[in-house]
Amino acid sequence: MKIALAQLNFLVGDIFGNANRIIQESQRIQSDYHADLIVFPELALTGYPPEDLLFRPGFYKRCERALQQIQAALPNVAIILGYPETQDHCFYNKVACLYHGKYLASYAKQELPNYTVFDEKRYFTAGKEPCVFEFQGIKIGLLICEDLWHETPIQKTKQAGAEIAIVINASPYNQEQIHLREEIIKKRAAKTKLPIAYVNCVGGQDELVFDGGSMAVDAESHCAAKAAHYEENILLIDIEKKNNKIYIAKTSLPKPLTLLDHTYGALKLGTRDYIEKNRFPGAIVGLSGGIDSALTLAIAADAIGADKVEAVLMPSRYTAKISVEDAIAQAKNLGVQYHLLPIDALLDTFLTTLAPVFENKPRDATEENLQARIRGTL
Repeated sequence: MKIALAQLNFLVGDIFGNANRIIQESQRIQSDYHADLIVFPELALTGYPPEDLLFRPGFYKRCERALQQIQAALPNVAIILGYPETQDHCFYNKVACLYHGKYLASYAKQELPNYTVFDEKRYFTAGKEPCVFEFQGIKIGLLICEDLWHETPIQKTKQAGAEIAIVINASPYNQEQIHLREEIIKKRAAKTKLPIAYVNCVGGQDELVFDGGSMAVDAESHCAAKAAHYEENILLIDIEKKNNKIYIAKTSLPKPLTLLDHTYGALKLGTRDYIEKNRFPGAIVGLSGGIDSALTLAIAADAIGADKVEAVLMPSRYTAKISVEDAIAQAKNLGVQYHLLPIDALLDTFLTTLAPVFENKPRDATEENLQARIRGTL
C-alpha cells in the first residue's frame, strides 16, 4: 500500500477554500503518485487553531457541507483528514477516513492539550474509544496529535487490533519540540511495536508556526521516511504486510537541520504567512543600521521577496554616520527600495513646542525618547 502524507498549509476559517485544496491535492497525488491512501493534518478542513470560531453554530454547518463536497468530488480516492464535529451539544476534534462516499471510520481525539499555546478543553469534549479499521487488508488505528504524547491512547489502539497507527497533527514549533517530538514517536513505536505514520501541518498562524517534519517510523523505532521542515511536502511511504507484520520501505532522509536553520526557517515562515494570510501587500521596515533591524529586513526580504519590502531610514543628529551607511548598504545588497527621512527638523519642532513644559528641568531620556515617537509617527 502506498500512503501519501500531505504536509500542507491551510488557512484558518477558510473552510471551502481548504476543502477545494484537499480535493485538488488529492486528485493530483492520486494521478501523479498513485497513492492508495492520502492523509491530511489535524483540523485540515478548518485550519488550526480555529479557536472561538468553534463556538459559531454556522461553522459546523459549513464543515458538514464541505465534507459532503469532498466526498462527492473524490468518490474513488481514500483520504484521512481532520475536522470538527458537533454531536449532542458537544464539540469534538475528529479524524475520519472517507472512501466511496462513506465514512470508513471516524475517531474523536482523547487527549486534549490545555497548556502553553493550547486550550482545547475550552472547545472540545474528549473522545473515549480507540478507532481501528481495515483498508486493503491492513488494520489501521487513528490518533490525533496530543494522543501520541500519552501512552494510553496508542496502547488501546494496539489492543484493538491495529497493525499501524496513522497520527494526524498540528504540532507547533519550538526549539525543544523538534527533537522531543521525534523521540516520543520512536518511543511509542518501540513500546507498542506499531509502525507510525505521522503527518504534521506546516505554516504560520498568528504567533504560532507549524514546522512540518512529517515522518514514518517502523516498528523497531527507526525513521524510515521524513519530510522537509518549513515547507509543503508530500511524503510517500510504501508499506507491505508480510507474515502478519507491517514493513515500511526505507527512503533517503533529508539532511538534518542545525538549530540556526530551524530558528531562521521558523522566523521566515511565520513572517511570510502573517503577511500573506492577512493579505497585506508587503512590509515596511524601519532600518537603523543596527543588528536588530538588519536581521528584520533580511527575514522580511527572504520571506516575501525584496520587491515587496521597503526600508525607511530616519536618522537624527545623534545617529552615527556609519549606521546610515550600513543601513543603505544592506538595502542595496538585498535589492530593497529604501527611503531616507531625516527627523532633525521634526525633533526641533517637538523640543520647541515642549520647551515651556521642560523649562528648569534637567535633560534626561525624555528628550531622547522623542526620536522613537517621531519615527513611530512616520
